[in-house]
Amino acid sequence: MPVIFRPYHEAEGNGGLNGEGAWFWWASAGAEVYKQLWDMLYTELTETYGLHNLIWTYNSYVYPTSPAWYPGDDQVISSAMINTIRSTTAMTVCRACPMRMR
Repeated sequence: MPVIFRPYHEAEGNGGLNGEGAWFWWASAGAEVYKQLWDMLYTELTETYGLHNLIWTYNSYVYPTSPAWYPGDDQVISSAMINTIRSTTAMTVCRACPMRMR
């Protein structure tokens, strides 16, 4: 059974590369450390525990620094963009979600 899994949500918070706008502990050290943390969780759940039914979902913002926080296509199946500048809206894009299941 596929499960939509969105770990470490809203990492960028109020923007910035080094965690200055972070709302949560998982982003307080900045974008590079956040991506390492994501990678560690991805590896642990998929390789150690064999959880291949997860639809890995990442959410981002529209700040100029937002692309730096993206973990990468190889570890993200679905993504949502949050536009907090105009209003709080979300759009989800899923790249062949069930088809990418192993």
